[in-house]
Amino acid sequence: RGGTLPPFFLWGRKMDLFDVIGKEKASGCHDAAVFGGFGLFLRNWAEAHGIQELARLAGLYAISASDARPALLAEIEACLRQSEIRTDLPQKTATKPAAEQPAVQLPLTALPGIGEQRAALFARLGLHTLGDLLEYFPRDYRDRRQATSIAEAQIGSLVYLRGRVISAETARARSGKTILTCFFRDESGSMAAIWFNQPFLLRRLQKDVELAVYGRIENRYNNLSLVVQDYRIGKEIADTPPLEPLYALTAGLGQKAVQAAVRAAFQRCRGHLPDLLPENLREKRLLLHREQAIEILHFPEDPAMVEVARRTMAYEELFLISWRSAAMLSQPKKYVVKQ
Repeated sequence: RGGTLPPFFLWGRKMDLFDVIGKEKASGCHDAAVFGGFGLFLRNWAEAHGIQELARLAGLYAISASDARPALLAEIEACLRQSEIRTDLPQKTATKPAAEQPAVQLPLTALPGIGEQRAALFARLGLHTLGDLLEYFPRDYRDRRQATSIAEAQIGSLVYLRGRVISAETARARSGKTILTCFFRDESGSMAAIWFNQPFLLRRLQKDVELAVYGRIENRYNNLSLVVQDYRIGKEIADTPPLEPLYALTAGLGQKAVQAAVRAAFQRCRGHLPDLLPENLREKRLLLHREQAIEILHFPEDPAMVEVARRTMAYEELFLISWRSAAMLSQPKKYVVKQ
């Protein structure tokens, strides 16, 4: 962060939290009084001391525009004075080194299986940190609670089918594409599932292995076939949630990769996603805690709860927009006298 003071800023002498607030004011409210960000530092301090309202204000401070921060800093100072808690800072806890930066600020490369090349693919979607990923909500959900039977599949329809493998084979088309055809069955009949340019799946499609496929039904050579858009083989089926989240993608990045990254990011950030809405407002509007809403949106089990989670995050966004607008309007206007 440009303008951030070095990690030894709070070292060398005993300081009080009000001293840090004074330094933040002097910095022009650029969230730069502490290495890693004043807002996040204060939020961690407030959570450790059980001051939830102060933690909420600090979280807002960290994400607000600099012109909206002076008014918020005044609220923070007032809240801190009302708490009547000792505000002296031990040297070893006064700042957070880079290795202990908040989980939501960690780069995606901090997750297992994501190197620089994979991170570059996520960057195309505007995703750079774990926090970015957790706020990248699904565009839709695929209901896997009930599969369509093969006998009910109609030409042109998108369906989710489940069955067991009968046999599988590969062939090369004149165009040079490799066509993998897997015949599978359920209690109502049998059908062929078709993949293009994925011959490596052949070794996994052994006889009697359970198969779940999603795709469009087409008439090929006078037989109904499913052109596969997504699939699960064997134990992957049980590991897939009943309501599968579907994310907007980019070339080279599939649903499985995004889903796995989101799961890993949530596990890393669990317990560090504080509410930004005041508690009384959240309860009055029958909204969820922020962490609970994020978890439901990414790992849903009940469609009704998905709607509540969506409403929670939408209300939070409107609240932040309204708060920022009010904070900007509270700033004194500057006038220029024409010569």
